[in-house]
Amino acid sequence: MEEFCKNCRDIAKEKEVVKKQGEDFAEIIHHARDILYRFNFVSNKYDYICGHVEQTTGLTPQEIMHAGMDFRLELLHPEDKAEFMRVYEGLANSTIEENELYLEYRTRHKDGHYIHRSDNLKIIRDENNQIIAIAGTARDITNHHQTEQQLISSEQRYKRLAEATFEGIAIHEQGRLMDVNPQFCKMFGYERDELIGFDGFKLAPPESIPQIKEHVANGFEGPYEVVCLRKDGSTFPVEVRAKGFRFDGKEVRVATFCDLTERTKLLQEIADSEVRYKRLSEASFEAIAIHDQGNIIDVNQQYIDLFGYTLDEVKQISGLDMIAPQSRDKVAEMMATGFQGIYEVFAMKKDGSTFPIKIQVRQSVLNGRPIRIAALRDLTIEKQNQQKLAESENKYRQLYENANVALFRTALDGTLLDCNRATWDFFDRHFDGQGFPEGYSVVDAYVDPNQRLEFIQALQEKGYVKHFEVQLKRPNGNLFWAAISATLNKQQNCIEGALYDITIKKVLTKTEKEILALLMEGKTNKEIAFQTGRSIRTVEDHRAHIMQKMGVDNLVDLTKKAISFEPPGEK
Repeated sequence: MEEFCKNCRDIAKEKEVVKKQGEDFAEIIHHARDILYRFNFVSNKYDYICGHVEQTTGLTPQEIMHAGMDFRLELLHPEDKAEFMRVYEGLANSTIEENELYLEYRTRHKDGHYIHRSDNLKIIRDENNQIIAIAGTARDITNHHQTEQQLISSEQRYKRLAEATFEGIAIHEQGRLMDVNPQFCKMFGYERDELIGFDGFKLAPPESIPQIKEHVANGFEGPYEVVCLRKDGSTFPVEVRAKGFRFDGKEVRVATFCDLTERTKLLQEIADSEVRYKRLSEASFEAIAIHDQGNIIDVNQQYIDLFGYTLDEVKQISGLDMIAPQSRDKVAEMMATGFQGIYEVFAMKKDGSTFPIKIQVRQSVLNGRPIRIAALRDLTIEKQNQQKLAESENKYRQLYENANVALFRTALDGTLLDCNRATWDFFDRHFDGQGFPEGYSVVDAYVDPNQRLEFIQALQEKGYVKHFEVQLKRPNGNLFWAAISATLNKQQNCIEGALYDITIKKVLTKTEKEILALLMEGKTNKEIAFQTGRSIRTVEDHRAHIMQKMGVDNLVDLTKKAISFEPPGEK
C-alpha cells in the first residue's frame, strides 16, 4: 500500500512537470516571432496553427483555421501567386521530391497592407511516400526585406559612382585586393576577376613597394605620388589617396589612384623644352604670352612688336592693360573660369590704338604653378578682307538679283534653292508678293516630266548642259518654250543655271518673226505693211497670231517676252 501511494505521488509529480513544460513551451511560442502550423492535405485543413499569428497576419488562429487554405490563397500578392500555386499544387499532388522547402512571398495583412513572409516547410509523407501534410514555421521578414533592398540600392549607388569616376578605386586588406572599379582595371590592364584576391603590392615595381607598405602600415591617407606597374610591364606615375574603414568586420583601406602620366609628361615637357620653346616662340608668326591670371611671366618678340612695349614694361603691367576697355570684362571672365579654346576680342597697343585679335588659350603647369599660355593673332587685315569680301558678295548679289537673265539654283530632286527676280518674272510671279512657295519643285513646271529626267541624265554624264530645250508651263496654265544652260555643282550637290525664253524661235513662223522684229523697232502696222509689201489687214492678223502664241494681250508684255528672243550663242 505504501508502495502504491509512492507511485501515485510520482505519477502526480510527473504530470505536474509535464504540465509545467507545456506551459513553458506555450509561453515560448507566444513570445516567439514565428508562426507554427501544420496543414493536412488529406483533409485540406490546418491541424493546428499557433504562435505569432495575430501579430503577423491581423487574424486569430481560429479565423485562419476556419477559413482554410482557399482564404490564404486569396491573400497572396498577385505577382507572387503563380509561384506559390506551383509549389502548393506540387505538394497537393505529391510531385515534389524534396523533404524540406523554403518560400518567400507577399501576403495581405488584415488591415490591407502587404507583408513579406518566409516559410520553412518540413514535408510529411505516408508509407507510400505520398505527401499527407506539411509542418511549417512562418515569419514576418518585411523589415529585413526593406533593409536588404536599401542595402542593394546603396550598393548600386556606390557602384554607379565608382564606375563613373575617372579615378581608379580599390578596396584592400593589407594589400590584398577585395574589390576594384572598371577604371582601376583599365588603368592597370587587368580584368576584374584577375584582380580580386590579387596581391596589390605586385602592381608596383620593387623600388616603389617599401614606400607603399610604409603608408599602408601607418594608415597614411595621402596624397602621395608613386610609380605603378601595368600588366604589360610598363610603369606609370599615380597619385594615391587612401582611407581606412571597417568592411565585413575587417579593417580595410579604400584607395583612389589618379594617373599622372599626362601631367608628368606636361611638366617634363615644360622643364625640358624651355630653350626649344623660346626658339620656336621667337620664330612664330603669333604673339605668345605666358601668364598667371593676367600677371605676365614671359612673352616672345612678336608679342613685344605687336603691342609696342619693351619686355621690362610688359612684365610691369597686367595683361588686361593690353586689352581694350570694351573687352576687359570678357577676358577677365575667361581667366576666372579657366576657359580653354579660341575667342575674339579687341586689344590695345601702347599708343592707345585698338585692334581686333584672336586668342587661343590653354591651361598648363609651370614649376607646380598653374599658368595660361595664350597665342594672339592680329585680325586687322583678316577683318578688312572679310569686309571686302562682304562688299563683293553684296555687289554680286545685286548683279544677280537685277540680271535680265533668269538665274537659279536647284537641288537634284528639283527643289528650288534660290533664284533672281528675272526668274520670278519669267514665270509671271511677283517678287514682293506670292512668289514661289517654300519647297517649290521645278519639276512641277515641266509639261513632260521625262524631259526633266533627260536633263538630269545629261548633267550627270557631262557635268553641264547647253541650250537644253524644254516646254514649261506657268501657274496660269500658259505654255512656253525655254532653253536651259546649267552646270552640276558636285561640291554643294546642286544645279546652277540660266533660263532663256525661246518661245519665239519654237512657235513663230519666219514671217511672224520678221514682223515681230519690226514691231520691236517701234514701227506701226501701216509702216510694216509698206516695208514688207503686205496689206495692213495681213500684218494685223500676224500680230494677233504672235500675241496669241506668246500668251500676251498687249504690246508692252509682248516687248518684255521678246527681249530674250534667242539665248546667247544661238543662231
